[in-house]
Amino acid sequence: MNNRSELSKFEIETFKNFLNNAFPQELVYNHPNIANEIINLSQILSYQYQLDFPELETIVSIAQLKISKTQTPLSEHKKNLTLIYQALVKNKQIEKYYFTAFLVSVMRSPSHDHQQFEQYKAITLLVCAKLYALGDHESAIKSVCNEIRQWSLGKRNDLANNLPYITDIEMKRLIDELDSKRKEKFETNKSSRLGNQLSNIYVPYNDSYYLNEGILRKKALRDPGAPSTTLMTNPVEFEGPDTVTELIEIQMHQEAWASEEAASERKKSLFWYQ
Repeated sequence: MNNRSELSKFEIETFKNFLNNAFPQELVYNHPNIANEIINLSQILSYQYQLDFPELETIVSIAQLKISKTQTPLSEHKKNLTLIYQALVKNKQIEKYYFTAFLVSVMRSPSHDHQQFEQYKAITLLVCAKLYALGDHESAIKSVCNEIRQWSLGKRNDLANNLPYITDIEMKRLIDELDSKRKEKFETNKSSRLGNQLSNIYVPYNDSYYLNEGILRKKALRDPGAPSTTLMTNPVEFEGPDTVTELIEIQMHQEAWASEEAASERKKSLFWYQ
């Protein structure tokens, strides 16, 4: 855990690099909207969580450099985010720009607690920033961004019903309750989908809070036809018995994610052609 109020110049540059991933060049005209969402999330974050993220002020100041002078009403802002998300879907860039897709995700379901969603989204943004600074956490960053984004689409009802109520508790208790709930699901079913979804939130939250080091991965040649990612941490050479297992886990995660997205696209196609 790190409650320092001052960041070094190196840390500030690291967070600048982190936020650059939120602003792909293809969406240059939408950079102010994305920046506004970062600032909006910082403003709604409950005070007890702000204490755990000394990088918050730096992230806000970086985002402010990209906002426009005119302030957009909240309802219009949410519409703009939805349009950006739709453009990412149309151009098949959800996986390539998964961090941007997470940031522009808007809760669609009227039955879900929107305040709860916004708090988790705000915490996740800062958790990802801290993990990026720690290095070697890209798989965890990608997983938690995907879970929050899928929740916004109304595809995580069971997850939403099992997440700790976030407003009235502090970070450590939130992490402990997430851990307890995921273990409960795995005790009844070792391959529990809900247990895995809870883990995708618990692991990055826990690692960022306790400043846990990431898993070192062996560099491998990328298939030229494989989708690229933009939130890359510093590559590190690693030789050891855990290398293959870790690479398999990453591949399985990416395949599961791709399958989920492909299924969504098929459903949309069926809907439009009916």
